[in-house]
Amino acid sequence: MAVDYDSWTMGSWSPQTAEEALAVLEARARCVQAVLSALDTGIAGFVRSRSGLDWVGPAALEFSWAADDLVRQLREASSALDEALRRSRGAASAISAGIDG
Repeated sequence: MAVDYDSWTMGSWSPQTAEEALAVLEARARCVQAVLSALDTGIAGFVRSRSGLDWVGPAALEFSWAADDLVRQLREASSALDEALRRSRGAASAISAGIDG
């Protein structure tokens, strides 16, 4: 997907600012993925630890569904962030090419 650079709406960019913006987005993506991984592991561990006789029935099933739904939503958010990161890289490349060209 090509990204059009419009100096009226985007302001004046330089390769350095594009690279800085990209670095910030990449760092945020790594943080979100680390949080997602920790939550996934933590929720799975919690469900396993509560699978004894005292944690059965409708409440356990409902918690399991809620935990699965939370993990699914976090994975979707991570995928959306990955897509935004790909688009940002494309935009940074287009901006850099526009400045260099």
